Amino acid sequence: MTIADDGPLKLAIFDFDGTLMDSQGHIIWGMREAFARVGRPAPGADAIRRVIGLGLVPAVQGVDPSIGEEEAERIGHIFVHVFDEKRATGGGEAEAPLFDDAHTTLSQLAETNLVLGIATGKGRRGLDLALDAHDLRRFFTVTQTANDAPGKPHPGMVENCLDAVGVDRRDAVVIGDTTYDMQMAKNAGVAAIGVDWGYHAAEELLAAGAQRVVARFEQIEGALVELWGARTW
Repeated sequence: MTIADDGPLKLAIFDFDGTLMDSQGHIIWGMREAFARVGRPAPGADAIRRVIGLGLVPAVQGVDPSIGEEEAERIGHIFVHVFDEKRATGGGEAEAPLFDDAHTTLSQLAETNLVLGIATGKGRRGLDLALDAHDLRRFFTVTQTANDAPGKPHPGMVENCLDAVGVDRRDAVVIGDTTYDMQMAKNAGVAAIGVDWGYHAAEELLAAGAQRVVARFEQIEGALVELWGARTW
């Protein structure tokens, strides 16, 4: 079975952190280190995990709403700096693992008539390093980062993907693990599929607008077939 190929081009836009790569350990470490360097108590892991996927300033303020925008920007800059320090010593994206079967599923989807994209809260440099470290770049036609458009749940990254590929909204879907991904999809007028192995619960994803939630990577193609229809060859 394959995605229906007798109609318009289809685009599947993946989130990255929490959907393809399990980067929570690195992000939690980086955020706690950034808070410590400005003399603030280290936030809890659960609080940080909840904001993964947002841009840096809203993520910092999501962890601690008492922090003003100016200080949040400072902490965000420090977060980027501590990651640069880690990369300089051989750490960072190369050490964060992909979720099981992520690579296999992307390989299979790339062999269909789907176009694959990415919309992530990561910066451009971080995404490029992660794509190269895990040999993922060849799967994606279009990628959008925090450097290219406003952060989630703003629809800008999705809209840029649609424009770059020339796909109509009704022929695109966002696949992600957080309510921010689902809200971004809704704001852009595209479908959304949630994954339950990331950082927000399945019931939250459904409440935020997911048409369906999958429990394993191997279920993604089936969810796309349900969304768009298919032929058996």
